[in-house]
Amino acid sequence: MNTQTNVKDIQTSGKNTEPSKMSEWTEVKRKNKFKNKSIMGKANISEIKAIPKTTSLFVSRIQPGTNKDLLKTHLRKYFSEADVEELLNSFHPDIYKSFKVTVNQNNFDKAFDEAMWPSGAYVSRFFRRRQIKLNQPQG
Repeated sequence: MNTQTNVKDIQTSGKNTEPSKMSEWTEVKRKNKFKNKSIMGKANISEIKAIPKTTSLFVSRIQPGTNKDLLKTHLRKYFSEADVEELLNSFHPDIYKSFKVTVNQNNFDKAFDEAMWPSGAYVSRFFRRRQIKLNQPQG
């Protein structure tokens, strides 16, 4: 009994295909079911106004005696729109305080000027961890 089988016999067994068609490749194209179309308006309409996009900064290593109003007053010298929130979950609240500072996105690069922050202050982009809801199925 012969245990070796011809590879061509396996590929074409049960099919009426020519060997030349088996060697051809076809490109699989993804079907776009949903196209997200968005625009940014440019018209100057006096009755309707859009708000500027904002970006948040994480400011830390500030003395514990500093309140958010004092920091807000300092930042308003540079950014008239600056908003400050005190973060309550510092690891060592007796050593330092942390704040969330919100400015217009067009001022984001200007907010990283070292000359406007106190010596030793830590400033970075503010990231909020995603909250996982307990009662929703994960998928």
